[in-house]
Amino acid sequence: MSWYLKVFRDYFNFEGRARRSEYWMFSLYNFSFATILFITDAIFRLSLNFFPFGWFCILYAVTSFVPSIAVTVRRLHDVGKSGWMILLCLIPFFGGIWLFILLILNGDSQKNEYGENPKFESKDEDCSNADSIIQLVLISTLINVLIYKVAAEFINSEVFYKFYKSINYPSLLFWSIVPITLSFALKDKNKRLPFLILGSIYFLYTMKEVFDTLKELLYNWYLFS
Repeated sequence: MSWYLKVFRDYFNFEGRARRSEYWMFSLYNFSFATILFITDAIFRLSLNFFPFGWFCILYAVTSFVPSIAVTVRRLHDVGKSGWMILLCLIPFFGGIWLFILLILNGDSQKNEYGENPKFESKDEDCSNADSIIQLVLISTLINVLIYKVAAEFINSEVFYKFYKSINYPSLLFWSIVPITLSFALKDKNKRLPFLILGSIYFLYTMKEVFDTLKELLYNWYLFS
């Protein structure tokens, strides 16, 4: 939680470097809070008719937007890249993959043009710390997917359903391979297997969902053609 609060303390700080722990801990809490508020809006029917989000979610998104961009820029600085590389997310599919890889890379061990190495324990992360960060990303991805699935099943909200069905399928496919990819990056083989199994199940489920939707779209197109 201290990493999350640190990012908000550095609200307008686009200078310097942010280590992986800072970025991914903030991302975990940020995405989890946004998910909780999204579900809260759906439960209390605060979602707007013309927008899939509600007032709580919108207010939090506006509040966290600047620090989210700032910590991403500092994380890119940590691997020796310009903050403008964040614009990679505008390139469909492949841009997101490229940006994601940059965000999980270990930072420069020495001083670079953006400042000193922000790691205060040692110059290099040890194996266990690197594994902890990867596990954090894996758990965050799987838990938030589970939350969305449960919410879609139990919350009777047409707005939520429309939003869920309108998710960009290339993005879904991209995130479905993230757990499998990061599983192989774990140094501890005993930890790798359960994440690999869960990641594979999630990937197969996503593929089935995408193909079912495509089949439905093709069928509807055939009926109306």
